[in-house]
Amino acid sequence: MLPGIEFELMRTPLGPGVNAGVFSAHAPGSREYLAVERGTLRLTLDGVVYLVHAGDSIYYAGDCLHAFANPGARPCVYYLAMDVAGDGGHTRARPRAGGRRKRR
Repeated sequence: MLPGIEFELMRTPLGPGVNAGVFSAHAPGSREYLAVERGTLRLTLDGVVYLVHAGDSIYYAGDCLHAFANPGARPCVYYLAMDVAGDGGHTRARPRAGGRRKRR
């Protein structure tokens, strides 16, 4: 453990149609990095929906409401790395090439 570092890495499977719910904002300056291994993930950041497909990645400010759901008929598996200690900075969602913002 390093002082001032609060970092988590997890692999999360979501079954077809599963909605994991909405998660509260972390400390200002927190960041989350997400990559989808399989399927499609519906990521919602402060009400804005992003569809993140297998092979896509995105990073975003963790100091916002964020929700995860699998809108597909097949399992979704994604990795999430979180730097939740915060540093006072702020980032916006930035999809990597291939990341798609869902239009309403």
